[in-house]
Amino acid sequence: MGDVRDLQRLKLAMEGCEIVFHCAALKMIPSCEYNPMEAIKTNIIGSQNVIEASLETVPEKVVATSSDKACAPLNLYGATKLCMERLVTAANFIRGDRETIYFCVRYGNVLGSAESVIPVWKEQFEAGQPITITSDNMTRFSITMDEALDFIFASALSAKRGEIFVPKLRAYRMGDLAEAFERLVGKPLNRTEIGLRPGEKEHEYLINQHEVRNTFDIGRAYVVLPDQTTRETFRLEYQFDHMKSVEWQLYSSETAEKLTVEELKALLAQLETI
Repeated sequence: MGDVRDLQRLKLAMEGCEIVFHCAALKMIPSCEYNPMEAIKTNIIGSQNVIEASLETVPEKVVATSSDKACAPLNLYGATKLCMERLVTAANFIRGDRETIYFCVRYGNVLGSAESVIPVWKEQFEAGQPITITSDNMTRFSITMDEALDFIFASALSAKRGEIFVPKLRAYRMGDLAEAFERLVGKPLNRTEIGLRPGEKEHEYLINQHEVRNTFDIGRAYVVLPDQTTRETFRLEYQFDHMKSVEWQLYSSETAEKLTVEELKALLAQLETI
């Protein structure tokens, strides 16, 4: 019943916790663009409150869930998530002799999550309306809720300090997702193309060209190490199994391997929102 804006309530909530999962955020791009002060209070000040509360309650680990919108942000929501990542990374340098480990996970859109495109299309379909689509060629990274949770838990087990863990994801075209939805409901639907909303990108990035120098492939995922990492701390602290440098310059939904329409249909069939 508490709120991340309320520092004292956070301290009570976190008392005795071993691991803190910071997932609270205002995440709707148009709402954040229209209400920037509210987005800052929750996404940035709220994250600062989580860190300050953890400095008193001293859990073993604090993990913050970020978004591909934080990578080269174009909108306010992405900018607040980038600030959150920086706050969490910096917490490792202000913790003093506390042993709390702070780190982030960053992933793409969760298929079927509240207020995402699938529930909107379902509502439009049931009302007999055309489904709205930004652009057939828009691409997004794909992850299910179960996959996101598994990734967060796995990252929590292996985190050293200050990393951003990024899953290896395939992407999809919005036009293919719409076709998969049509196949699932059993008939073609009228589509209304609405174009990009303010602050929206045609393609998303999970790792940008400036982060590549600090990015390593650890087999099951990629890990972006903090800029403050020195070669000595890298040698001592960040030795993951099967760790190697990446060979690409940008992790983009435009160039990532794409899910087929049939694969998207199978994923949609598993969602509770359909």
